[in-house]
Amino acid sequence: MKRSLSIYLLAAGLAFFLSFSFAAAEAAERVYRMQGKITAIDLKHDTVVVEVPVQGGKLLTVGGPVAPDAVVEKAGKSARLKDFNLGDRVTVKWKVTERTHLILSLKAA
Repeated sequence: MKRSLSIYLLAAGLAFFLSFSFAAAEAAERVYRMQGKITAIDLKHDTVVVEVPVQGGKLLTVGGPVAPDAVVEKAGKSARLKDFNLGDRVTVKWKVTERTHLILSLKAA
C-alpha cells in the first residue's frame, strides 16, 4: 500500500512537471503579428525597431534582428530592409527569443 502510494505520487509529480515544461516551450514559440511604425533601422546588424500602439495609448517596442528566412515586402513586392524608411507603417510578425525579438515578417503597404 505504501509502495503504490509512493509510485502514484511520483507519477503525479512527474506529470505536473512535464505539463509545465510543455507549457513553457509552447509559450516560447508563440508568434505575434501587430501594426506599427518603424522607429529605427540598423542595416549593419540587419535589425529593425517597430513601435506598436497598444491599449491606453501606450507603445510596445518590437525590435530585433530580421530572420534570414523572413518575409520582407513593400508595396506587395519582395524587398530588403534597406528599402524601408523611418516612419513607415508596417505589419510586423515576430516571436520572443532568449535575448530579443526575432522578426519573422515585415510588410509595408
